[in-house]
Amino acid sequence: MIIRKTKKLFIATLILSLIFTSIAVPPSTDAYAAETDTPLSITDESLFETAYIDGLLTITGFHQPASGNNLTDIVVPAAIGGQKIRAIGSSAFEGVGDIHNLYLPDTLEQIFAEAFSSYRVYQVGSYTYHATGDFAVSETAPTEIPSPETPTVEEGSMTFTQHQLPSCLTVIGEKAFYNSPVHNIIFNSPELAIGTSAFEGTENLGDITVTEGTRISEIGEYAFQNSGNLHSFRVSGIIDRIKKGAFQGAGNMNEFVVSETGSISVIEDEAFMNCANLHTVTLRGNVTSIGNNAFSQCGNMNDLVIESTTSYTIGEYAFKNNTNLHHVTLSNGIETIEKGTFENCANMNTVYLPDSLKNIKEDAFKNLPNLQEITINENVTIAPDAFEGAGDATKKALANTNNAAAKAIAGAPVPTPAPPAVPLVSVPVVTPPTPAPPQKISVSSVKLKKAAVNKKKKKITLAWSKNPKASGYTIYKKVVKKGTKAKKAKKIKFKKVKNVSAKTLKLSLKLAKKSTTTFYVKAFIKTNVNGKTITYYSKASNNKKAVLK
Repeated sequence: MIIRKTKKLFIATLILSLIFTSIAVPPSTDAYAAETDTPLSITDESLFETAYIDGLLTITGFHQPASGNNLTDIVVPAAIGGQKIRAIGSSAFEGVGDIHNLYLPDTLEQIFAEAFSSYRVYQVGSYTYHATGDFAVSETAPTEIPSPETPTVEEGSMTFTQHQLPSCLTVIGEKAFYNSPVHNIIFNSPELAIGTSAFEGTENLGDITVTEGTRISEIGEYAFQNSGNLHSFRVSGIIDRIKKGAFQGAGNMNEFVVSETGSISVIEDEAFMNCANLHTVTLRGNVTSIGNNAFSQCGNMNDLVIESTTSYTIGEYAFKNNTNLHHVTLSNGIETIEKGTFENCANMNTVYLPDSLKNIKEDAFKNLPNLQEITINENVTIAPDAFEGAGDATKKALANTNNAAAKAIAGAPVPTPAPPAVPLVSVPVVTPPTPAPPQKISVSSVKLKKAAVNKKKKKITLAWSKNPKASGYTIYKKVVKKGTKAKKAKKIKFKKVKNVSAKTLKLSLKLAKKSTTTFYVKAFIKTNVNGKTITYYSKASNNKKAVLK
């Protein structure tokens, strides 16, 4: 009896164990990481709903087939009814169920706000194609029914690329992939803006690549915040601006690297704050500004390299509390290490500070006990408490520099400069002649001839007449947002946009949305007077306006 009961108990326990195991282990997401084995074809266009939104034919909904199994691999048509699909709308795939692979046509232009927010789309990719004939592009619903000769995608012409978003994509809207299980992403667009919280909370997001030739005008606030498994972000293209908190709390990100072909310009406040496992940071290209607390609380950061081709600034407390930061290399272009920039970087070992540096402010290197080597040129001004809390090793490193203030902080003797030698022969003092005042140069003004607006690309192309004597031209603009009262609009001043060379008589510039922008141009001549370069400007050209709704 005891043996029978024991046997029954064992069998029951085994069955329960198998049941709980099947419940507890979710289906592996690795299955979605590889290309599907099933040959892909364009999904039946009758399953999609469309509408014209902001002049773009947009996918607004999708419903599964009435019979058979639900589709888990979906290929969005490049066109429906002969009209090119240009956008994915908000909540377009709501309630569809798990989508293992979603492929978008390479000609897609926009992904609207919350398009894939909280929906179970595991992989997003794109495809290129050849079409028989040209698809129509309309900003409103066509008045005529498409003819039987409606263009179609040629069978067998499609090439699928997983993870890579469409190369014609210009906008990824606010919260577009918010809380989505989407995996790796490759950005491949020559002109792209990523909205606020676009990828926030994407727990499965692993690697991000910005390919060479890609330009991202901005990565919006909190765009990748709390992307828990984001591992690496590699930039071979151009990023103009990373906004506040964009990667804040991406706790498993290991590296943010701009390659030698890449460039990044502006990193705003707290952009990478609390990226606890961020190990390597390499910033290259046209780096101009790194904000306050931009990389603070990144406790595992080990190496920091900044290689900027221009002058740049680093904000207060930018790398504070990065306790494992060992090596710092800053390129020429920076003039000031601000308050608390490297405070509490307790394991910092080597620091290279460039010849362009002029000032080190209070608490900049506070509580650095183990610094072994630091380069500071002799002309740098150092606040008395810049190295407060320095340990013996740090003091020794400061004493080994040629900077008198650094030696004083270390308690090392500062060499007394030798008195000037007494001349043996009296040399008569010769007063140099007073230089003649510079003669003002008159610069002929130019005429602004053309202002062509491209509403699709939100750009204007300006063209102006030539001044054969000009050294170059300066473009000015004034932006008045829609709805601004006339009295306030009059007070808005023109601002300098750009200087161009004498050879440049045509320039394309971006326009602000929902604004009226007014432009004018001045010619200028540079001349050398008494060893100094003086610039003379012409009067302003005529104005040209551009209105963008």
